[in-house]
Amino acid sequence: PDESSSPADVSAELSHNADPSGDINEESQVSGMTETLDGKMLVVFGDSITALGSWGKTAAESCNMRFFNGAFGGINTEEALDLIEPFVISRGPDIVTLCFGMNDLLMTAKDIPQVTPEEFAENLKTMIGLVTACGATPILMTANPLDESVFYASQGQSESWYSSVGSPLAWLDVYNQKTREVAADTGTALIDTRVLCDSSEAAVTISDGIHLSAAGNNVFAAALVGYLTSNYASDPDAERVVYDESVYIPEGETVSLLPEY
Repeated sequence: PDESSSPADVSAELSHNADPSGDINEESQVSGMTETLDGKMLVVFGDSITALGSWGKTAAESCNMRFFNGAFGGINTEEALDLIEPFVISRGPDIVTLCFGMNDLLMTAKDIPQVTPEEFAENLKTMIGLVTACGATPILMTANPLDESVFYASQGQSESWYSSVGSPLAWLDVYNQKTREVAADTGTALIDTRVLCDSSEAAVTISDGIHLSAAGNNVFAAALVGYLTSNYASDPDAERVVYDESVYIPEGETVSLLPEY
């Protein structure tokens, strides 16, 4: 993968991306511009695509927002329901991104995923409800494409398990489509990062075919910054937010976020 571009380059790349905002709720687009981003709390929540990604912090820094990465490597939406209260809601968020699917799709045996697409959709709706109930604005994001040439080996999966669903990438896109449908059904903002990744000239994943490369992080960060700055105002005179470094602890083959208290 091409690692030449870095997350710090995201501001320069914004103008080169296709419309990053995806489907936007018209009501939020109108009312959002009366609010400023400066000092608001952005919490990103998801699996390792978010936990290991630099894109959330890059977006927060670009928009002068406070930031917390509440994501965990290896989790699916079912497990996320137990983590959203202590690692998202408790942080007092103003805006919350939800990006899932990469682990939900994984088969435990032939035709038996960790979480079915239907359960996945219901779990997203539950999380949207919890985020909205705490006074924050949820934003759904679709998962990046996976590299099928290395998927089976990197994820310990059997090719035969996916014979009924076409391929791992086709199966992932079933979950991404569910994310789009949930956004439409609930009136939730959607950033279709899956589509935007297809426009990247550089590889969006690292050698494991799953996790984001520097180019992939730039796609996600640019899309999120584009959405936020299109729907919220900024105050050039606002005090600048000072950031703490996120700390990650390796645990075998997964990585979990160690929250800052």
